[in-house]
Amino acid sequence: MNTMIENQKNHRWQIANVTAFAQNGVVKVSGHMKYSQSFAVRRGHVDIAVFTTKGELIFNTTATVRRRVMRKDGSYFTADLPEKISKNALIKVSFHNDNDHRNHEAI
Repeated sequence: MNTMIENQKNHRWQIANVTAFAQNGVVKVSGHMKYSQSFAVRRGHVDIAVFTTKGELIFNTTATVRRRVMRKDGSYFTADLPEKISKNALIKVSFHNDNDHRNHEAI
């Protein structure tokens, strides 16, 4: 499955990587957040949208950004999607800081 990171406008954080793979009857989508200053992602969510090869939206959901206590740069997100998603589908992810209500652009 192909993944694409969108909405990297904020300079305090970025989605560092995203993986998507089928496991135990679902498609797992997960990623890590990195930040350029000493600020961790405190509150936020990641929009996850799945598109066909023709660009048609077939599924969307959100994942909460969480922190791993025992890990440096420990902000991450994960979500389980239905396994019926095609291997040729495009999965787009976009972070939204819940503290910034100015503009929440959906994917």
